[in-house]
Parts: sequence; C-alpha cells; structure tokens
Amino acid sequence: MPSTELSKEAISVVEHLVELAHCVEPVDHVDGRIKMRVPLSSLPKLLTIIGGIDLDQGARSIPGLKGYEVSAWSMSATIRYDPNVMPLALWKDFCAIKKDPHAETSFRQRFLALLDNRSCQPDDAGIDSDSP
Repeated sequence: MPSTELSKEAISVVEHLVELAHCVEPVDHVDGRIKMRVPLSSLPKLLTIIGGIDLDQGARSIPGLKGYEVSAWSMSATIRYDPNVMPLALWKDFCAIKKDPHAETSFRQRFLALLDNRSCQPDDAGIDSDSP
C-alpha cells in the first residue's frame, strides 16, 4: 500500500498519466520500450493536458523511466523503461485505461506503489528526451 507521504507532485504525475492514457493507443511493446500513437481525434485533448506540465520534470520523477522520444510528424511517443522497475502489468493497465475503468484504478495503485517504493531519487542524467 502506498504511503500517504507521497508529494503533491507525485500524485500530479499519476493524474497526468491517467489523463494521457485516455489520449493514446499502444502501437508496439517489447520489454523496455513501448510506442504509443495519438489519434487525430485525441490531439486537442492531449495538447491541453501537456500544455500545463513540464514533461522533463515529470519524467525525472518516475523510477525506471530511461527516456522518451516524441515525434510530432508521426504523432507518436516512444518510452524506454527498465522492465525490472516498471513491470508489464503496469503497462497493460495503462494501455487498458481507455476501454476498462477498472484498469485506471489498478494503474493508479501500481504506479503510486512504484513511486512510494523507489529506493533512490532518479538521476537527472538518466533521462533522455528527444522532442521536436
């Protein structure tokens, strides 16, 4: 069970991820890398969500996240992660949020536990981002 000591920033990261999950569709997933695309119909909502957040700061707060690349041209994002820290079940829940309301609850619980149980602060140098 996650502790109640999680920061407002950590809770905010989880809430933004849940919002983003409603805007993306998985394209490809192998251990350590997942690619998502944004359907054109979801673009306005996605732009509203990400307009108010610092993606790099949010990425640094996520244990196991190795980096991400955003392609405006293909309207996709590729996320690189450590599968030993961010298990497949977490990503399955994330990808199912759009279609299954229970997945949202499960994702929140898993992700808050991940944030609560990290052993050290993420290293700023460990996050790579490439965006246009």
